[in-house]
Amino acid sequence: MTEALATIVAVLISFPPVVLIATYYIMKRVHHQKKKAIHQGIELSSVFFLIANVIILQESYHLFELLYLWIGLIFLFILLMVIQWRMVGDIYFRRLIKLYLRSLFLIQFPAYLVLFILSVINPL
Repeated sequence: MTEALATIVAVLISFPPVVLIATYYIMKRVHHQKKKAIHQGIELSSVFFLIANVIILQESYHLFELLYLWIGLIFLFILLMVIQWRMVGDIYFRRLIKLYLRSLFLIQFPAYLVLFILSVINPL
């Protein structure tokens, strides 16, 4: 049982587009709204894309710079917080987290595609 669970987690982390598509179809059935399903799929899969990018960088290129990654993620969060504070006047954390996850997806998705293609072209 634990091997099956480990295999499922490994597939989800290795192929985050599967998470994106699965979440989209599940949320589309739950909410019956395409826009809401897309947004929730993006928000959930952005974390999986981040983990997949870290794994690809570590395995293919032997880069394991988590400190720089954490600094970049914190900087992005603070930047979005300041932008929301300047535009709205108040900070709504639920809205801020959604914006953060969607921004993270916009950064991580193209990075995943490039890293995936480069790792297929130049294997170890």
